[in-house]
Amino acid sequence: MKEKKHLYFIAVIPPAEVCETITNIKQDLANRFQSKHALKVVPHITLKSPFRLPESSHTLLIKWFSELKITVKSFELGLQDFGCFGNNRSPVIYIRLVANKSLNILHEQVMIQFKKEFPHFEAVNAERNYKPHMTVAYRDLLPEEFNKAWKELELKEFSALFKVNNFYLLQHIYNKWEPIHAHLLEE
Repeated sequence: MKEKKHLYFIAVIPPAEVCETITNIKQDLANRFQSKHALKVVPHITLKSPFRLPESSHTLLIKWFSELKITVKSFELGLQDFGCFGNNRSPVIYIRLVANKSLNILHEQVMIQFKKEFPHFEAVNAERNYKPHMTVAYRDLLPEEFNKAWKELELKEFSALFKVNNFYLLQHIYNKWEPIHAHLLEE
């Protein structure tokens, strides 16, 4: 019998007030442009794309995540306006991040250590060509709805600034992504 596998990913999650603001944007896009999929996950910035591990590896993953050697100290991260990946098959609307060296180093350190511990996983394109962003509509965003939404959002202003004090391991549980462990960054 095949062992059950669990789905995980690693991400930065903003503080509650920023999450609430971004969730309201997602809800508005879901209501007006029929793109509800982004509501299934807390607002986040992906550090390691989703991956599957056997149920028996869960404890190993938690231990690995807890023992990560991260040299990045807590840092400020800015969000600024909207962007998109406007491909015809699966368009995406996101909130842009202000370029941030600490975030890029954090991503690199997580990826190097993940590859060392789980060498059978190949890095996906989004990990090799890291373009951090915060998705607000995707997957079920139809091209015609994307065109309407993007026409409205491409000139809309948005900004937020928050301190990144930690990042999270998330697990897909009951059709929703749940943070299951936090890794604190030093001050």
